[in-house]
Amino acid sequence: MTIHPLSQAEADRVFSQEDRSEAIKRMAPRLRNARQRLDRNMKRCDQLLADYDKRTGTLHDLAEREIYAERAQLCAGEVHAVEALMRSLSK
Repeated sequence: MTIHPLSQAEADRVFSQEDRSEAIKRMAPRLRNARQRLDRNMKRCDQLLADYDKRTGTLHDLAEREIYAERAQLCAGEVHAVEALMRSLSK
């Protein structure tokens, strides 16, 4: 995403480097929590797939796995967005 130069100049004028570093510190717990949720969802997804037996498994078992896979994708998106925001603030 490209920031318009005038918008960036205004942001630099309004927000000091201290303000930006403080904002990054406040985002760190959110990033850590999102990464933990991503790890938990991926582990659960892998566990469900490993436990699934084609002979005795049902479609509900696969549907539950898909639910955790979708949750993991949402968490991965959140991790990426927070990391990108933190990178933009650190410049």
